[in-house]
Amino acid sequence: MTRTLVIGDVTDGVRVLESVVREALERSREAVRPGITGRELHAVACEVFELAGFPTQRTNPGIDPEEGFQFSLGHGVGLAVHEDPALGQAGHDPLVAGDVIAVEPGLWQREVGEVRFEDLLLVTDEGCETLTSYPYELTP
Repeated sequence: MTRTLVIGDVTDGVRVLESVVREALERSREAVRPGITGRELHAVACEVFELAGFPTQRTNPGIDPEEGFQFSLGHGVGLAVHEDPALGQAGHDPLVAGDVIAVEPGLWQREVGEVRFEDLLLVTDEGCETLTSYPYELTP
């Protein structure tokens, strides 16, 4: 589980990143179901970021690793912290009921920093169940 916290004033730039990252997390969560691939889930998050004007691995892979969404959406969790199924460009395996995945969209912006939220999800026959429970507020 990951949450971004800000000590002090929350700038407008951070609020923009927070809003877009929250939308990417929610859209990704809504799309989780058996049969969807990690690559398809990654595309859901990329679509949110790209529509908001941020670069992603799809629009400028490797050009500037410190701007936008230049990493995978997440990974499987089980005996190891990072394991299959992959939730990125290399995620070709479909999810199955019983998979536990970490979905962790985030945005980097050089002038602002990073905002990232991560939840653990259990893939169910009907979609998914969120296993983590912690607020998303930016200030402690």
